[in-house]
Amino acid sequence: MNTKSIQFSKCGTCLVFVSLSFCSFGIFNRLERAFEALQRYDYFKAKVLFEKSLERNPVAASYGLSLICGRRDNPFYNLKKSYRLIELAQAGYAKLSDERKEALAEYRVNLVTITAQENHLYEAFYAAAKQKNDLKAIVDYLQTYPKSHCIPDAKRLRDSLAFAIAEQADSYQAYRAFYRAYPRAAQADEARKRYRDRVFQSKVGNGTLQGYLDFVKAFPNNPHVSQAWDAIYDLCVTTGSERQNRYFIRHYPDSPAVNRAWEEIQYINLPGRDYAAFLKKYPEASKAVANRYRHLTQNQPYPFLRDGKLGFVNANGRIVTPPQYDFVNDFSEGLALVADSTHVGYIDFEGRTVVPLIYDEGSDFHTGLAIVEKGQRFGVVDHRGNLIVPVSYDAIEWANEGFISVEKDGIFTYLNRRGKDGFGKNFTAAEPFFKGSAIVGVGDEKGVIDTAGNWVIKPEFLDLQRLSNGNYIAKTPAGYTVLDASGAACSKGQYDFIGGEGDGRIIIENGGRFGYADLNAEVCIAPRFSIYPGYTRRAAFENGYAQVRYRGKFGLIDKRGKRIFSCLYDSIGSLKNFPVACKRNGKWGYVRRNSTQAIPYIYDVAKPFDKQLAVVAKNGKFGLIAEGGHLLAPLQYEHLERASHGLFIGRQGAYHGVLDARGKTLVPFVFDRIERVNDDLIRLIAGGQYSYYDTRRQRLVYGAVPPLQ
Repeated sequence: MNTKSIQFSKCGTCLVFVSLSFCSFGIFNRLERAFEALQRYDYFKAKVLFEKSLERNPVAASYGLSLICGRRDNPFYNLKKSYRLIELAQAGYAKLSDERKEALAEYRVNLVTITAQENHLYEAFYAAAKQKNDLKAIVDYLQTYPKSHCIPDAKRLRDSLAFAIAEQADSYQAYRAFYRAYPRAAQADEARKRYRDRVFQSKVGNGTLQGYLDFVKAFPNNPHVSQAWDAIYDLCVTTGSERQNRYFIRHYPDSPAVNRAWEEIQYINLPGRDYAAFLKKYPEASKAVANRYRHLTQNQPYPFLRDGKLGFVNANGRIVTPPQYDFVNDFSEGLALVADSTHVGYIDFEGRTVVPLIYDEGSDFHTGLAIVEKGQRFGVVDHRGNLIVPVSYDAIEWANEGFISVEKDGIFTYLNRRGKDGFGKNFTAAEPFFKGSAIVGVGDEKGVIDTAGNWVIKPEFLDLQRLSNGNYIAKTPAGYTVLDASGAACSKGQYDFIGGEGDGRIIIENGGRFGYADLNAEVCIAPRFSIYPGYTRRAAFENGYAQVRYRGKFGLIDKRGKRIFSCLYDSIGSLKNFPVACKRNGKWGYVRRNSTQAIPYIYDVAKPFDKQLAVVAKNGKFGLIAEGGHLLAPLQYEHLERASHGLFIGRQGAYHGVLDARGKTLVPFVFDRIERVNDDLIRLIAGGQYSYYDTRRQRLVYGAVPPLQ
């Protein structure tokens, strides 16, 4: 038996080798000569012999002819014919008896070699389809040769080509057609995302209110619905005013942006965070307000220091922002100013950067806005991180009631909460709004405008000062007078000076004497008291009394002008509570309402009583006394000041601690510094470490007390 080896096929990394064993049996003589001719690359002879063998030996002959038609180095090259022949060989081979298969094995014609030739053809067809770089060619290949081992790669190429076509069209229809046609494609998720994006862009491209409303109605499950509602909100609430926010809430009560509207109303009406008052005014806002209140109070983190860097920790001691900053402020309205070595920005409770660290300085947030500074120019960011006023102004101030005042080159303008010009007017002075009006300057004169920019009082006065009842003190070339809210004169005449409001009274002065009038300029006490340095401040009524001076000594009068304290005192302290701190012969004591002495004049410092307690000092040492004068905390502290909830922060030597109202030490004097954080919390700092103490519950909530020095 004669054995030879012939390479029949080569494609890429796929090599097909056929070893031929020539048999001497008669029926195989022709096949033997055919394979010998094929080995010598005598394709003409091999083809003739294989064709003559087709009838008696169709499997081997079809296989041989497929090899000839599948090779490029002969004139019979025809891939489609080669494929039909190998399919015939494969189908015929499956029907052969084992004996017949064993006989063909002598020629290396078996399932392995037949399959190898088939795979070679699959690869050749796929290479031809790929070369066209055409989606139709790849789809045709997939449909024509579904058993090909190249099918997975062909599907990936098909998906890539189809997605490229969709990208070229870049329409929601194209992306939808792609993911519907090829739902399992690697690009299907991206196509769905782009479909949703393009639907949003195409449906609201004109940017109209109706366009956004139609979109949220037609595509309620599109992830851009919240973005659409934000746009609807922005189109409805163009100035950020309470009226516009209430309009939005009434007309779109089911919108997720309703909470945003309530948040804006809170910012406008709730600068002091009096939630009880706000809920009383707006009971329908209870849920939105309560959620925000919990967010701003229960979740608030506090700064801590570690290895020279600052981070934030919550009330449970969990670190929410690792120590990474060179400077931080306490949180205000849910955001905190933080700084690296060069710039400042803002982070939220979870430590996420809301405003990037690109500014030189920044304020705390106020009604949802913060002033930022860069290169000695100022701008405004909102609590979402948007720059709503460009960093281009010389100064910016809060102007209340939804307005900001900006100044550039001496010219003032009011902007609304969206950073847009409030009403297109410029001024030389711009004071904050109060109850719907603001004092402004035009040249050297002052007037009053409303929130629409209309003149309430024309700019005809040298100066204007607002009174609490809505009237104004006006300065004219002839003197001072009082105007009502419309600008009409209330005073019956002019005065040399009017000012110093307190307890519903204003000071009036004529000819070097002062008296008092009510806020409508009705005289209550005719000018008969001598003026003295600083009288415009000290002589204002407080708690029903006012200070007057005679021969260099101070006394008190009541609202009828009756003298309550004779003018016997070097100085008189705050009149907020009695007994009142009074100074005689260089020492401080306290005097009752009936002018009798309550506590002897023995102190160098005497602070006002509050909740029946007062801080006093003698010989440089501070202590705490009760209304009867007895010491609750001995005079042994270098400093003593009120904290909150009846507690006091004191200093002994270089160290600080906390006392209660009875003088008992609650926090030992081991801290380098103690700072007030809010009404319920103080920060204790020792050795660069931060701790926090709850003044309401009188307990340490974070950190530790260092050992006594």
